[in-house]
Amino acid sequence: MKAPSSAQRCVAFLYVQMSTSRRPVGTSFLVHRSADDRRSSTTYLVTARHVIDNASREAADGLIWVRLNTRGGGTDWIETKIHDWLPHSKDETVDVSVLPLRPSFEKFEWAAIDIATALDDGTIARRGIGPGDELFFPGMFVSHRGQQRNVPIVRMGNIAAMPNPDEKVLTGIGLIDAYLVEARSIGGLSGSPVFVALDVVWQDDNGEWRGTGGQNYLLGLMHGHWTGTVTSADEADDWPGDPASEQVNMGIGVVVPVRYIVEAINQPKIAIAREAAERRLREGTAQATDLATGISVTGA
Repeated sequence: MKAPSSAQRCVAFLYVQMSTSRRPVGTSFLVHRSADDRRSSTTYLVTARHVIDNASREAADGLIWVRLNTRGGGTDWIETKIHDWLPHSKDETVDVSVLPLRPSFEKFEWAAIDIATALDDGTIARRGIGPGDELFFPGMFVSHRGQQRNVPIVRMGNIAAMPNPDEKVLTGIGLIDAYLVEARSIGGLSGSPVFVALDVVWQDDNGEWRGTGGQNYLLGLMHGHWTGTVTSADEADDWPGDPASEQVNMGIGVVVPVRYIVEAINQPKIAIAREAAERRLREGTAQATDLATGISVTGA
């Protein structure tokens, strides 16, 4: 399995301003949604809601700073207001926040995930997606995030359990609907996009082999992971110090399903603004300021 370079280019790093410096708080990624007539598209920055909530308690200036690579080399910042990030409107346990944002193509080096590649129930059923299928997710490794450029890492793993509405997953923000994945999430990867990588060929329920070429679908976003306390000397052979005090990553990550991202960018507050900008485009009255809300007015 090889992650495409576009998966890393869709990632942006999030920071908050502390008293003397900016501190990294998580990963975000860009998605776009095309209008029905394909003449325009809307671009959004997506991250985990808990990243924004945590940042709101720490930011000295009420801002979240988006760090992106520039085309000329190096990085630059995009200033965003915390209150402009919108959570999922119907469920406080959905760990998703979105921001309408379209970075300058002339200045920044970036890509956006077409939300049409979101994994839906039909694809899950048709391809028999379930435990064992491979996945990958790019994001920030806080210990090596890059001094001159953003350096996203790519972690790989497998689906361990599918979402089950009758058995939600207990996390620090409550019971949530989520995938469990055999992959170690680490600090800084919260909010990363998670892709499922499908085989070139697969066997359907009738035992027939089919193939469409390899394809990656957006599975969701990374919520986080569990840690456990080592409680015995045998378990702690590789850990110095008091075993009872050691916190160990249990190796299972929690992924918020992509359908909640789709719902978040289609919530009324966002959809009304999008439809108004698309209407101005059709009428020929679109303004350059529409770019700030994520509407591309250059599509043919």
